[in-house]
Amino acid sequence: MKRTTSTPPDALVPRDEPMRADSDLTELWRFYARRASDTGLVLCVGVSILVIAAFAVVGLTHARWAMRWWPLALPAVLAGTFGAWGIADRELAERRADAATRRPAIRALVAVEWASCTAAALAVAAAVVMFLRLAVGTWIS
Repeated sequence: MKRTTSTPPDALVPRDEPMRADSDLTELWRFYARRASDTGLVLCVGVSILVIAAFAVVGLTHARWAMRWWPLALPAVLAGTFGAWGIADRELAERRADAATRRPAIRALVAVEWASCTAAALAVAAAVVMFLRLAVGTWIS
C-alpha cells in the first residue's frame, strides 16, 4: 500500500508501508510487485519468455541435455510468473477503481493472476523436489 505526502501533484513521492508480520504470500507478492517499476515487470516477463523459448529449442535439438539441465529454467519461470502477476494486479486495481469497466476484462485479469500463481507453485514444487533429490539423494547413497 502506498501513501502520498501532501506535496504538489508534479512532485508526488510514494511512501511504502512496511510489511506486517501476519502477511500472507499474496500480500508479499503484491508488496514487491507494486514496488517494482512497469519496465521491471515487463522485463521479467520478456526475459522469461526468451529463456524458456531458447530452452525449448535446445530441448528439441538436444533432448538429453534438456533432461539434465531443466532446473535452470525454473528461475525464469518464477520471474515470468511474478511479472505477469504484477502486471495483472496493477491492471485489476485500475479497472476495479473505474466503475465503467466490463466484467470480461476483470475475469481475464483474475484468470491471468490464477494462472501465474499456479505456474509459480509448480515451479517452486519442482525446485523443492530437485533440491531434495540432490541433497537427500547424496545422503542416502
